[in-house]
This record gives sequence, C-alpha cells and structure tokens, in this order.
Amino acid sequence: MGHSSATRLGSLCKSHLNGWSHKHFPAFEMSTTTSSNGFAPSSMAELLNVAALDPPPGVTPHFTTHSDEQVWFIVAAVCCTVIPGTLFFLRLYTRLRIIRKIDLMDYASILGFIGFMGMVVVGKFVFKAGAGVHQWNLQRKDLNNLLYWMQVQNIIYCPTIFCIKLAILLQYLAIFAPNRAINPLFWYASTTLIGVNLVYYIISMSVSIWACSPREKIWNDLVPGKCLDNNTMILITCLWNILSDIMILVLPVRGVWKLRMPKKKRVGIVLLFGTGLLACITNAFIIMYLIRMSGDTADASYNMAWLGLFVAAEVSLGICVISFLPLPKFIDAKGRKWLSNITRPFESSWASLMRSRLTRTSRSRTEDDSYHAISLPPISNRHTSSEIQFGKVETARPTIMRAGLLKSSRSAVRSSHLATILRPRCARTLATITNAPSHEYKPDIELRTPPYPKLLKRLEEVRRVLGNERQLTLAEKILYSHLDNPEEALLSNTDNGLNIRGNATLKLKPDRVAMQDASAQMALLQFMTCNLPSTSVPASIHCDHMIVGERGADVDLPESIKGNKEVFDFLESAAKKYGIEFWPPGAGIIHQTVLENYSAPGLMMLGTDSHTPNAGGLGAIAIGVGGADAVDALVDFPWELKAPKVLGVRLEGQLSGWASPKDVILYLAGKLTVRGGTGFIIEYHGPGVETLSCTGMATICNMGAEVGATTSIFPFSPGHIPYLESTGRASVAQQAQAIAGAPSIRNLLRADKNARYDELITIDLSKLEPHVNGPNTPDLSTPLSQFAGAVAKNDWPTTVSAGLIGSCTNSSYQDMARAEDLVKQASAAGLAPVNDFFVTPGSEQIRATLDRDQTLSTFEKAGGVVLANACGPCIGQWKRTDGVSNGDKNAIFTSYNRNFRGRNDGNPDTMNFLASPEIVTAMSYAGSTTFNPLTDSITTPTGKSFRFSPPTGAELPPAGFEIGNPDFLPTAGAPSPSTPVIVSPKSDRLALLEPFAPFPSGDLSGLRVLYKVTGKCTTDTISAAGPWLKYKGHLPNISTNTLIGATNAATGEVNVAYDIDGSTSGIPELAQKWKDQGLEWLVVAEHNYGEGSAREHAALQPRYLGGRVILAKSFARIHETNLKKQGVVPLTFANEADYDLIEACDEVETVGLYDVLKAGGKGSVSLKVTKRGTGEVVEIQTKHTLSEDQCRFVLAGSALNLLAKMKRS
Repeated sequence: MGHSSATRLGSLCKSHLNGWSHKHFPAFEMSTTTSSNGFAPSSMAELLNVAALDPPPGVTPHFTTHSDEQVWFIVAAVCCTVIPGTLFFLRLYTRLRIIRKIDLMDYASILGFIGFMGMVVVGKFVFKAGAGVHQWNLQRKDLNNLLYWMQVQNIIYCPTIFCIKLAILLQYLAIFAPNRAINPLFWYASTTLIGVNLVYYIISMSVSIWACSPREKIWNDLVPGKCLDNNTMILITCLWNILSDIMILVLPVRGVWKLRMPKKKRVGIVLLFGTGLLACITNAFIIMYLIRMSGDTADASYNMAWLGLFVAAEVSLGICVISFLPLPKFIDAKGRKWLSNITRPFESSWASLMRSRLTRTSRSRTEDDSYHAISLPPISNRHTSSEIQFGKVETARPTIMRAGLLKSSRSAVRSSHLATILRPRCARTLATITNAPSHEYKPDIELRTPPYPKLLKRLEEVRRVLGNERQLTLAEKILYSHLDNPEEALLSNTDNGLNIRGNATLKLKPDRVAMQDASAQMALLQFMTCNLPSTSVPASIHCDHMIVGERGADVDLPESIKGNKEVFDFLESAAKKYGIEFWPPGAGIIHQTVLENYSAPGLMMLGTDSHTPNAGGLGAIAIGVGGADAVDALVDFPWELKAPKVLGVRLEGQLSGWASPKDVILYLAGKLTVRGGTGFIIEYHGPGVETLSCTGMATICNMGAEVGATTSIFPFSPGHIPYLESTGRASVAQQAQAIAGAPSIRNLLRADKNARYDELITIDLSKLEPHVNGPNTPDLSTPLSQFAGAVAKNDWPTTVSAGLIGSCTNSSYQDMARAEDLVKQASAAGLAPVNDFFVTPGSEQIRATLDRDQTLSTFEKAGGVVLANACGPCIGQWKRTDGVSNGDKNAIFTSYNRNFRGRNDGNPDTMNFLASPEIVTAMSYAGSTTFNPLTDSITTPTGKSFRFSPPTGAELPPAGFEIGNPDFLPTAGAPSPSTPVIVSPKSDRLALLEPFAPFPSGDLSGLRVLYKVTGKCTTDTISAAGPWLKYKGHLPNISTNTLIGATNAATGEVNVAYDIDGSTSGIPELAQKWKDQGLEWLVVAEHNYGEGSAREHAALQPRYLGGRVILAKSFARIHETNLKKQGVVPLTFANEADYDLIEACDEVETVGLYDVLKAGGKGSVSLKVTKRGTGEVVEIQTKHTLSEDQCRFVLAGSALNLLAKMKRS
C-alpha cells in the first residue's frame, strides 16, 4: 500500500512563513525594546491579530465564521473515517469471534487503526483551527494554532502508516511464505521491506519532532531559533512512499498468479491487492499540493485541507486493504444468519402452527408407534460407587436426535421452535421439547493445520541425510518428514540409504489420531493403563459403527443410542477427561468427518479403521491401525512401520459420462487383487489427477484398503483448494499452495520430477467404463458392458433385492447430486425404484446440505429411505425388512467398499456387488442385475421406453455447506482431569483389561493346532461385526465369536473344530476349553490372513484365549502388526507346500524363536511338528518380519505391557 510519511504540513508551512515578519509585515519593524522573540510586546500583539496572508486584490478578510468554506472538507473527512472504520471492526469481529485467532498482523492492524483514530481526533482540532479556510481569513495566531495541531498529527502519522504497512506485509507472509523454507525469496523480500520501512519511519518521525530548535519554532516562526531545511526531506518522503507502495503492490502478484485456481479468481485477487495503486495516486496528489504550497503567496491553510484529505485517504486505503481478506469468512458465517433474522417473523407463525400440530399428533400416538418420543431415566453426572447410578439429570446438552417427535429431521433442524430431544452429558435418550440454545463450537483451525514449519525443517534434514540429488516420491517426503530420527531410520540396514523401501524400519511421529466408536473402546482401555493426563497428539472419537440401519434415521438413531448408551457414555467421558474431540452418534462417519475437518495436505495421521486412507484424497498420509498402534501415538511413543514400497498409478485423460472415481479403484482392485497392494503405498500422479474432485480422490484412496495397500495418496492439486475453502480451512489451502509452489527440494506436497516407483500402472480415464465388483470379494472386477454375461455364466441372481448408496466411500455432495440427477430423470418418466433403496449421508454437514438443496426430498419422494449419518448396513448394522431370510440367495448393489460373504446382513447367501452410486441407483430402477443403463431402456407405466442420460452433479454445493444440527458438532478437545470414567464390574459391554503374561524364558512347546483354515480368513471371519459390535469393549464376551466364520480345511465345515479325542465344538468353545486346561495353541491359514478391517480384536481375541502363533502363507499388513502388538507371533511358510504337512491337533514346538526374540529379530524360526496319532515328526521352515521393537513387545507379553512399564519408569 502507498502511504506517505509524515506530510510535514507543519514543516512546510514553517518554511513558507520564514521571513514573513519583514517581508509581509513591513510596518512592524523591531523596536529598541524587544521581547524574547525579537518584537516589542505591542508589536507582537498586533502582529498576531492581523491576517496571516495578504488577500487577493478586491478581497476583504473576515475572521468570524468559516463553516461554509470547510463543509466539503468535513464531509470528505467523515467518509474517510466511517468506511475504513466499519471494515476494520468487521475484520476484528471475524478474527476474534469466527476465525478465533489473533496473531502479529492483527496486533499491527489494531495499532495502525488506533493511530488512525488518533489522527481523526487531532483532525477535529485541525479543522477547528482553520484548515480549509483561505489563509487571508485567518489571523496569524490562528495559523500558529493550526500549525501546532498539524505537527501533532504529523508525529502520529509515522507509526500509524508503518503499522498498516507491517500488517499488510505480515498478511502477505502468512499467505505466500508462512516460513522461510517455503518461499525464501518472497520471505527475504518482505522482511527486508519491513525492516527498511521501520528504519525509515523512525528517522522520519525523529526529523519531524526535532526539525527546529527550540521545537516551538516549528509552528511559530516568530520564535528565534534555527530549523532544518525540510524541503528535501519532504520530497524524499513522498517519493519513498510511492516507491514502497509500488513494491508492496508488485510483491504478491507472482505468487497469486502461480496459484492453481481459475484465471478470473486470480485476477480478482490481484485487483484486491491492487487497491494499493490508489495509494500511489494519493501520494502523487500530496506531492502536487506540496508544490502548490511552496510559493510565498500560496494559500497554505486552504491547501492544507486538501493535503490532509489525501493523507487521510491514503491511510484509509491501508485500513481497507488489511480488512478485506477476512470479510468472506464474515459473510459466510453471518450473512445467512442476518437474512434469517429478516425472515424469522414470517417463520415463527409457521413454527407455531407446526408445534401445535406436533402436540396434537404426539398425544394421539401409542407407545409402540414409530413416532413416539423415547424417554429413559438419565444417568447422573455424579457417581457414588464403581457402578453407574441412575438419578436426576443436572445438566443437559440439547440435541436434535432426528427421531421420535418428528417424521422428518429436516423440520427440526430448520427451526429451533420445533421439537428437540435433550441429550444429557451421559445419557442421550431423554426426549423433551425444548427451546434451549445449542452449545457453541469453534474449531481450532491452527490445531487442525499440519505443523508445516516443523515438517519442512525435517525434510531439510532428510535431504541432508540422503543428498539433495535424491529424487523422492510424495509418499516418501511426507513419511520421512515425520521420522523421529531420520538419520537412524534411513541409514540402518539400507545400504547407507540406497535401499530404504522394504528394508528400513521407520519410527514415526504422527500428527493426529482418529478412532471410531467400535475400536475406540479397546484403544481407550489400553490408553488408560498408561495413567497419562491427556493425549500427546490431537485425537477424535467418531460414533458411527454402532448405529443400526433399518427404518430410517428418525427411528434408528434414538434406538441405537438407547441400546448403546453405556458405551457412548464411556467414550464421551473418556474423551472429556483426556482432551479428545468427541463426535456424538449421528454426527457422521469417521472418514467423511475427518475429510471435512482434519485431513490436510502433508498431514500424517493414524486411524483405528482400515479405511482411514480415505484422507489421502486430500494429500495426507493416513494409515489404518489397531488400537495398540494408536496408543503409541497417543502417548508420544514412536510408531513403527516397515518402509513401504511405492506403487505409482499414473492417471491420464478425464472421466466422462457414466464413469466415476469409484470406477478407477474398482478397475485397479481387479488388476491388483486383494493382495497386490500389500507392502505398498499407492501414489497417484499424472495429468488426470487435476481433473478429479477432492471427494473423488478420497473415494479412490478409501478403497486402497481392499488391495492391501498401506495407504493411498494424491498430490496437492486444484481440486483441494475449493474443498478446503468450502469446509472452513482457507488458511490451510493458502499454506499448502505456497508449499506446493516451492522448488522441488523444498516441496513437501508433490513428488520430485524424476521420482522412481517400484511399480507403475497407467490408467486412461477417458477410456474407463463403469465396473461392478463382486460378489464376496472386492477384487472380482467386471466391466459393466460384460456384467450381464458374467451373471449368466456364474448363475448369479438376476433380480436386485436392494440398492444402497452412501457410506464413507461414496457419500459426498457430488456423489449424491449425480444420483439425484438420475432419480429426477426416472421420476419425470413416472418410474420408481422396484426394490428397497437406501441412502446413507456421510455426515451431518452432508445431510443438512442435501436437505437444504432438496436432494433428500427427491430421494424420499421416489421411495428412498434416508438412514442415519453412520456406517449402518456397510458394517453389518442392517436389519432387513424386505422378507429376505438367512439362507435366501439374493443380490444387492451397493456403493460401499467391502463385500465379504455375510458382511452386510449376516446372510452368507447375500451377494453384494460394489459399484458407483450412479450405477446402484440405475440398477434400483431396473431391478435387474443384467441391466446396463448405458445401453438398455426401461418401460414406463405408460408403455414408453425410457433410457437414462449420463448423470451430472456439482462437485461442491453452490450455496456452500450447511453445518446442520450444531449439537452434532464435537465436544472441545480440552482435557478435564476431574471427569470420572466409569466402568462397572458387572457390565457385559465394557471390561478393564488385564495384562497378558510375558513370553516364557525359552521356546514354546506343547502347542496344539486349534484349527486349520482354508480359503479367505478375513478380520470379519476372525472377529465378526454386526451384532457383536456391542461387545467391542468387553474382551471376554467378544472372544466368544473368535473365528466363527472360518472354514475347516479338513471337512469344509464352518466353525466346527475337532478336539484331540475327536469330539466337536465351536472354535471359540474349544479354544476356551484348552485355555482352561492350560494348553496354548496356534492357527494355520492360507494367504492374506487377516484381510479387511483394522480391528485389533482379531488379534486380541486369539491372544486372550491362549493363542501364541499364527502360521499362514501370507498376512494382511494391519493384522500382522496387530498380532505382534498383542504378543502373538505371525510366521509364514518358507515353502507354501508345507501347508499340507500340518493338521488340526498336531503338537508343535518352536525352534529358534526365543533366540530370535532376544536378538531383536535376527535369525530364523522353524517348527517341530509331531503328528497326532502317528507320532511322526516333521520340521517346517518359516519366515518372520519381527523388528527389534516388535520382539520386545512379544517378550513383554504385549506392546501395552512394555509401554506401561516404560511410562512408569
């Protein structure tokens, strides 16, 4: 911005008046008796009362009122004050109440505004003294008074204009160079300009103050003394202001132009910063008026007013520029509210009518009516024993549960006058009508921003260790930037850093942890044993897994809360105690909520769910882990990961027509298989990336879990910017843009140009067609054009029994908008879905936005059922009401991510075919699995032929996202140590953990093979979900479902185990029997043992029941780690054919295992197998992947045992 230094008005006028006592007032010569100022007292009095300037010919001076001469100046001065003042207070309000962040640039702007107000106050005295009045209408004493106040204003001006320039330059730095490493050239230029301005204005103000000796001579030239010739200084000041204005104006242009956004937007930003050009113009006018005032006959007092107005305009423009940038946040947050305040009088009468109807309706309902309010005894916040006591609710947190009194939750959300269900702090099921306001929630955006300065510094260290010439992939950059000790990790066992991938053991410090309700229970129970006051990193809990999908959100949500109240109370109280953000039931699915709130480019986070990589769609390294791994991060213990290889997927072309991002991963899953990504991070790159939306990228990353990948990631791209901005994280987008625009060596968010991938796959998006994957495995991929043939060939059902869209994989606004487009097309043709059609919004934000935009109304009018914002059927929480019974062969189409046998409804004969929401929607209207919406038609009720047009839909809501019900927002992440976390010893849902016994001091002997598994053995097989989710916090109870889905390799039976004596039982029953007998055991399995979710119960349960070893052909990554964390040793066959050498009930002894554990993983392990019945002994060679730390886990009995011991010591 252009800002002149002190105008030097007083100095100029002083210079202008030099010699006036003789030149302009010849009658007043010095007398022999003089006063201290050189004049006789009588002469002085007369001199001060005469006109300050000879009037023009024919003009008579008048010294009375001058308001008519000043009116236009005063009006202009008021405008220069009111406009910037208003903008500044809007800025201040936005920063304090909306963004809730104050930093150095805000303090600078506040000081600048205070200085500006000081100038305004002094300006009142300036005008009162005669500014804007012709000088011949002022007496000499009035002119002196005017010069005095101008001098005061002059002194205030210097710090004021410096603070304004400082605020602007700090704003530039925050946008384009948050730290020196991101954009060093811009950083040095800006900081240098700040320093130069500081020095200059200090000098300028000093000269202004001490220009004359004595100082009184500045405003009273009749005082004897000496003054500097300020003319040169004044000219330099004005020229410097113009020059610095231009530099500040030009400084950000290059950075703005490099931003990845539409050209029009870039031009708009440049024009916004270009407001500074007006300041340059004001400085030009200031110079012009200075020149006008330089002559002896200049009308100084009149020109002073013009000069002062241009100075005021200059400062005002500076205030405006520093106020503009936060204003969109204010408009977004408050604009709609102001509009609603205007329309509220019209709404209140409607709300009253609705309330009266609700009252009449609710009174007429019976107790078993689906719209009846649920009323339960609340739980007291005070506990007098170790058990939960029932009693009076002292404080309640109001929550609209979208059930009970209202058939449609949308009515409740729109009006606070309508029915609301109160959710107490520890009980969410008390239904009451209330007008209580919702709790206020202000997210800490800074806490949700990756620590970019720290990561960039660590990247510099990585470059130092590996050399600047080393070309790194994006995955490597982010992973290595989170290393606890880069040199140790990258140079140990890696040929001095040459072979890191697949060899190095990375010890990482993640930025964040996210947990869903089913897995959070065990994670928190483990964390609690460490006796820490709070978590070491930000963390969040998301209640999404334990909510049933059946009749719709209005009924399902409160019933699910009622049934799981004890668990939700435990999670919320633990979250409050340890400072974890708690997202209550109904807030949304963990992965969609994380994408909307926490994921960010360059972030590294752990999540206790296998689909945590969903966050990679926003440029994060997000890895699914078990609860014990999450505890590592929560207690600030380095989390260990074998350095993954990197699979590059180059995307070319652009999707069109029916093809969607879901089809990218469905195609890739078919190409890689469920094991093809094991040990790899999938890194997408290429020109096709920039054509995808952020949520589309998240969909692709989400299902990377289905191919066994450690995680998946996209580079920072144009699609990320509008998504971050629309979800309230513009500051994150700004910082990420600056980093992504940095040179390769400092670019954390994009791969180096010549980065090498271990494997490379190219996908041409332009040629990609829709795919359908399944049944029973997500890697059985069939192009839609060939699917009808596959149905006939494999004798799959030809009728679609249900269509389900949404879930964490496909519940974005874009997904739903494209599905809605198809529903509108079909509805216009008179068609309706011919089977059950379910819609699952991914979050309350998505639900509320779809509601506002009438999308949910479109689905419901067509016959669709909107389920709660939760996992529901995707995780097995689906109570079917369509007459399909267990054992009935049927086909469903879903937009979900996983389709294992029996996963969704418990029926092993339900075939789940995975597809995009668009294909699922179209299939629901046709009702046939052989239908191809690209080529086939449907006959309408009127006998006409109808064919769908390719779906369309906006990436983001044009009117922005709606927050929805504010009571679905999380509790604050601030620890409250006094909060009790209650676990009743009589509970069948929660149980405190007992530590596992340490490893014996020698090899294991006397082990028995509990079970030999054939075929798939997923985590669902080992630890079933669905109705078992309620026992996730109670290890003894959930262990009774261990391996109940496993198939016996000898007989083909499911969950039928044979004891040594030949008797049969269920697998968990036999395991419990052997445990009671003191007999430890192992399981033998085939490939990819533990495929699927991140649930650590699949490792905890075998360990609890006496399992010591799992011997398999191969393991899924997450499950293999979980086993080691719980003290179970995972071994693989060195020769896969040896799988045939071992059977159930064989006796096994480990050879060399104890030595390997003591040596930190060095050495090999074999198994000595004694065959049951014959006594024949065979030896099986095995392989292991135990690291040094993992050996310590096993020896201690579990990672938690070791961690607790370390924390105690």
